Amino acid sequence: MRKILILILTFIIISCEEYVIVDDLPFVETLVVQGIIQHNKNVDSIKISRTLHPLRQYSEDSALIIDAEAILDAGGRIYRLIYDPKTKAYKFEGLKGIKGIEYKLTVKWKNYRTDARTFIPDTTIIDSVYKVIQKSDENNFNYTIKVYARFKPRNNCVYLGGFYDNTSLDRFYKSYPFSIYRSSDTAKDGKIQIPLLEWITNNLADTIRLKNNFHYYIDVYDQQFYEYYLSRHQGEPTEDIFGTSGRNIKGNVTGNGFGIFYGKNETIIKLK
Repeated sequence: MRKILILILTFIIISCEEYVIVDDLPFVETLVVQGIIQHNKNVDSIKISRTLHPLRQYSEDSALIIDAEAILDAGGRIYRLIYDPKTKAYKFEGLKGIKGIEYKLTVKWKNYRTDARTFIPDTTIIDSVYKVIQKSDENNFNYTIKVYARFKPRNNCVYLGGFYDNTSLDRFYKSYPFSIYRSSDTAKDGKIQIPLLEWITNNLADTIRLKNNFHYYIDVYDQQFYEYYLSRHQGEPTEDIFGTSGRNIKGNVTGNGFGIFYGKNETIIKLK
């Protein structure tokens, strides 16, 4: 009898449930700007899009804006960027980034406007690149090989280091496996020691491969990049990071929108 009563009550509760589809969630459409200006590289990858309603499935094509007015001030010279349907980005044919120059980007679309500014840092001058071989704490591996670079940082800059195997198909993909360093993160001698690689192995002959096949890089950014880097994973991983819920990501774009616009310079080095 008790079981029957429970079943009856459960049926009544389920029958009384009311499903409500909320289609009036608070939402304000804004511009989204994403761009990196790199020394001696073409200015051809400025992405301009808009946020989408939270109940709308994100897709790049639906968010893209192809008719924005994008003006780039490069050290006082004005360039009107053009949308390229092949790359789905804005560019100016033949224009390359130049270190030391300040860049200002203004984007206008409908009644919206965003502004951002950055500079391309000077080239990093490396004092030394060296490896350290230690006994490994990892199971089944005898050695840990670490590669470091030392250099004196410049003011208002942040640094990231890493490596890639020049014989790999993934050599054009960069990842930053280590921490980001500010110009204030120095040792007593005023220099940064930045890790570039950590390699575990049973064969010390790997040092030959690390020397001959591997390239190491140090990327230096405008210091504004620091806050973005620390917050970059606070977007929605299943969509574009700024698609609908990336507001916790800290960028440097102001006005009726948000996003990133940073200057970058790259130094490629080999182990001797």
